[in-house]
Amino acid sequence: MKVSTHPGQYTVINTNNEKTLENSIRDLIYHDKLLTAMGLNNEAVMVVHVGGVYGNKEKSLQRFADNFHLLPPTVQARLVIENDDTSYSIKDVLELCKKIKRPMVLDVHHHNCYNQGERLEDYLPAIFATWNNLERPPKIHFSSPKSAKEYASHAEYINVDDFIKFIKLAQGYTFDVMIEAKKQDAALLKLREELLQKIR
Repeated sequence: MKVSTHPGQYTVINTNNEKTLENSIRDLIYHDKLLTAMGLNNEAVMVVHVGGVYGNKEKSLQRFADNFHLLPPTVQARLVIENDDTSYSIKDVLELCKKIKRPMVLDVHHHNCYNQGERLEDYLPAIFATWNNLERPPKIHFSSPKSAKEYASHAEYINVDDFIKFIKLAQGYTFDVMIEAKKQDAALLKLREELLQKIR
C-alpha cells in the first residue's frame, strides 16, 4: 500500500499573501510530520496544485519556485505537483517541476478540463521522467466527469472505456493510478470487474 496526502485548497505555495504562505508552510510541515510519524520515507508524497494565477501566470509560477525554496528540506523532498482543471496545464506544471526538480502528478481528468492544446502522448515521457529520482513508480490521478453540465466534478464511478483508452495510450510505462470517484472503494471494485469483462 502506498500512502500519500493532498493538502487542502487553502494551502497555496504561490500565494502573494505573507500570512497565507506562513499558514501553508505550517500545514505542509504538519503533513510531513504525520507521514514521518507513520514511519514512511520520501516515497510517501504530498500532492499540491500550483495555486492561483493572480493576474500573471508566469510571475505566479516563478513565485511558486521562489517560495518552494523557503520550505523545510523534508517538505521539499515529499512535494509533488499536479496539473489542475482551470489554470495550470500539463505544460505549465511540467516546466515548473523541471525547474524545482520535483515529480509531476498527471491528473487525466484535469487535463481534459483544462489544456492549452497539449496532447498527452507527447508529454507522457517527460512527465513520467520527473519521477526518475524516486524508487517508486510515477503516480497519476484518474476520474470521470459527473455529467456534461458538471464536467469538472467527479463522477461516482469511473468510465471504463475512457480508462482503457488512457491505459492504451500509456502502454509501455509502469505507473500507479489513484482513482478519484465519489463511491471510492466501490468505484474501484466496479472498474475492476468491468475491466475483467472487457478482456474476457
